[in-house]
Amino acid sequence: MTGKKTTGGSLKDLAEQSRDLFARTRIPFEKEKEVVWEDLVGRMQSGTARSRVLSRKLRPARQWMGLAASVALLVSATVLMRFYRVTASCPAGEQVSRELPDGSVAELNGPTALSFHPLWWPLSRRVEMEGEVFFNVTEGRSFKVSAQQGITEVLGTTFNVYAREHRFEVTCHSGRVLVSLTDSERSVTLSQDQKAELNTRGSIDIRQVTVDRSSPVWKSTLLMFTATPLRQVFDEIEMQYDIRITTPEELNYTYSGRFNKDLPVDNVLSLVCRPFDLTYEQKSGPEYHIYPASGDQ
Repeated sequence: MTGKKTTGGSLKDLAEQSRDLFARTRIPFEKEKEVVWEDLVGRMQSGTARSRVLSRKLRPARQWMGLAASVALLVSATVLMRFYRVTASCPAGEQVSRELPDGSVAELNGPTALSFHPLWWPLSRRVEMEGEVFFNVTEGRSFKVSAQQGITEVLGTTFNVYAREHRFEVTCHSGRVLVSLTDSERSVTLSQDQKAELNTRGSIDIRQVTVDRSSPVWKSTLLMFTATPLRQVFDEIEMQYDIRITTPEELNYTYSGRFNKDLPVDNVLSLVCRPFDLTYEQKSGPEYHIYPASGDQ
């Protein structure tokens, strides 16, 4: 009986000793938890720093891309403003009125073509033309009319420009205008009731005229000529009636007279030819031939 108790007590003592041993036993770590935590925080901060560096590297590239896009947009807008063009035209025998971006008015006497850059207008009031145009210009910065033969510049006035082939005439109806030739440095300033004409020598003649302040002669119902070279008279008839007229090479005459635009072209040609002993013949369609009444055709 005594032996059994001793054996049981020994087993109990052995179990208690084992628990004490395991309680005192610790699995060894290479680092304490504080050290491990500090290392983990350090790694996290290092990753954030690398992310910031990468972000800084990407940000300048995005900024340059945005700047390049802005520059491209600005260049495109400037090109559009500078080169976008509006054209107005008027056929022979007709008249057309066109308002310009600043409220100035251009009245075209056909056949005439006129063009300008509406988006560029606030920076440069400039018109290009061929034919005949009467301008009523609002006050403001310089206003320029460019033709093949020369440039007319004003600040605010009314004036008429005739620019066809070799003829170039500018008439000042009010204010003052500066007329410059394209192929030379010659220029003249016109005052009210003055007219500049390009002569055969390539210089400018100025003469006094009597004009309506607000309207050119060609806007009336009459065709009027005062000591006008006969060839120019026939040119005007061609444009008014949209016909073609051939004449003798020698036409050293000037014509003064007036007639209503509603007259048939045959009546007009008879009125112009009779004082110079000339006659005419209609060839085919709108073609007419002028020749001496007592001579060969």
